[in-house]
Amino acid sequence: MASVLEVTKVFAIMSLAWPNYKAKDGTIEVYASMLEDIPPDVLVAAARSLIASGGDFFPSVSAWRQTSLDIMLNKNGTPTAIEAWEEAVMECNRCGDYWRYQEGKKYPEYSHPLIQACVQAIGYAEILETENIDIVRAHFLKAYESLRQRHDMNERMLPDVKAIEQKYIDANVAMKQLSERLEK
Repeated sequence: MASVLEVTKVFAIMSLAWPNYKAKDGTIEVYASMLEDIPPDVLVAAARSLIASGGDFFPSVSAWRQTSLDIMLNKNGTPTAIEAWEEAVMECNRCGDYWRYQEGKKYPEYSHPLIQACVQAIGYAEILETENIDIVRAHFLKAYESLRQRHDMNERMLPDVKAIEQKYIDANVAMKQLSERLEK
């Protein structure tokens, strides 16, 4: 991940593209702390993209982070909703009623975990055996976009914010489990 030195180097290049920009004391440190979870090559690509797109003002840390994460999320090859649907249908057709037979069963293999999560949410059998494919497709596309938005939001979250969120999720789960035990 990017060090303060690496962010400083890219920051210096970017400041050349905006010659009127004058960084205040501590600005680079703030940028570096907010961009530390992003690989240096992605920061450079995002900086080049921001410079190429122009603009009258030096990019904010959020703009640089957003551009960097857009690059990373697209690099991960997350399929679009329609691509995910096509793959889900193709795998259902390839594998057929795999869960009903023990011998020679084929398991679906998806290119991305979001597709598998969406198939599980909608139901493999529902996709395979539906009487009305248009309704199932509409539900799949909507569910997939929801899962993808959640995934993107999670990927964009700062690592320290994720850690705090996880701490409270764990605490809530523990409280719910304790509450359920007490009710018994």
